[in-house]
Amino acid sequence: MSNKAVVDDFISQKVLAVIGVSRRRQKFGNMAYRERKAKGYKLYPIHPTTEKLEGDRAFPDFKSLPEKVGGVLIVVPPAQTEKVVREAAAHRHLPSASGLAF
Repeated sequence: MSNKAVVDDFISQKVLAVIGVSRRRQKFGNMAYRERKAKGYKLYPIHPTTEKLEGDRAFPDFKSLPEKVGGVLIVVPPAQTEKVVREAAAHRHLPSASGLAF
């Protein structure tokens, strides 16, 4: 699958997990969450220490999500990214991992 096809596929997904949503509204993760929500996306915020974000139930991890998502928006520091991708893939919340290398 080409890079453009991967991006187009991700953009077309309407059910996403978002990991890295800050409780602080001025932070990028929170802004990205609110923007997607305003556009009608069904979002599942993942946050290990809070139960609600922007009025929505937050989930502590991927295994707690009530349904499989079409994609994962990852907004965490670079040092945490590989761990997050591995967790998402382990719980089958990522599409084909053909474009990922570890």
